[in-house]
Amino acid sequence: WDFESKRVVIGGERDGAGGAACCVALQWDTGVTVGQMSQHLKGRCSSVAFKPSRPFKIVSAGKDDTKTYFHKGPPFQKVP
Repeated sequence: WDFESKRVVIGGERDGAGGAACCVALQWDTGVTVGQMSQHLKGRCSSVAFKPSRPFKIVSAGKDDTKTYFHKGPPFQKVP
């Protein structure tokens, strides 16, 4: 949750249908996606950390690839 209690970040496993992200940032009241982090190998995210104050930042860790990715936003995008 962010400090305004508006955004939540969810990490997990991408479904087999494709297209869905394994880590998503949502606005809880509307369900609108404010960022998709789908670059993990095999679409599996084991953990997510969210800095709840501005500037918002997210770190996601992969389950199979053992890599961490940093994102900033919203809209959340990978930090090069």
